[in-house]
Amino acid sequence: MQEHFAKEVEEKRRKLLPVMYKCRQKGRRATLVQDQLLVDGDFFMVDTVKNLLISEMEEGEIVDQVGTVDPDMKVVPFFGGENYLSNFHVTPMKIDDKEYKTVEHFYCANQLQRKGMDDKAEEVRLASAPGVAKWLC
Repeated sequence: MQEHFAKEVEEKRRKLLPVMYKCRQKGRRATLVQDQLLVDGDFFMVDTVKNLLISEMEEGEIVDQVGTVDPDMKVVPFFGGENYLSNFHVTPMKIDDKEYKTVEHFYCANQLQRKGMDDKAEEVRLASAPGVAKWLC
């Protein structure tokens, strides 16, 4: 017995199907539920699945539309210190006459300053690495 869905639901399912297979290849539990993709207990719709799909892609691939991959493009991840969009990327900056090594250093120090913990904020600002700054925060 085959399920029947409205045309717009069928269209969304067709776009989500390759993503489901990619997730399964990566060992994740994935299934289609109506016009949404359920992956490890989280629901994704066609307009939000791009973030999931990018996280499932191998390095060096980018999603040009849901369900397709262009291997000639490069993904610019938002994580990892070597990626310029990451808050762990070393990009020294000067704010209010204080130098911060990364956005993470600034963010954590600023949180502590707002709580009145200036000594701890200074320790975070001078931390040797962004991971240390986050840990101290």
